[in-house]
Amino acid sequence: ISADHPQEGKALLAYLASPAAQETIHATGMRSVAATTPVSQKDTVQ
Repeated sequence: ISADHPQEGKALLAYLASPAAQETIHATGMRSVAATTPVSQKDTVQ
């Protein structure tokens, strides 16, 4: 599988994992996407 814009995709993922984006994500009530933040089993998609 390949993307039409791989560099832009990588930039988006890097931004979403950034401290600034994580602060906004937490402020809106969403959960972190950071790998260092544990996720309970009930919150995972199966």
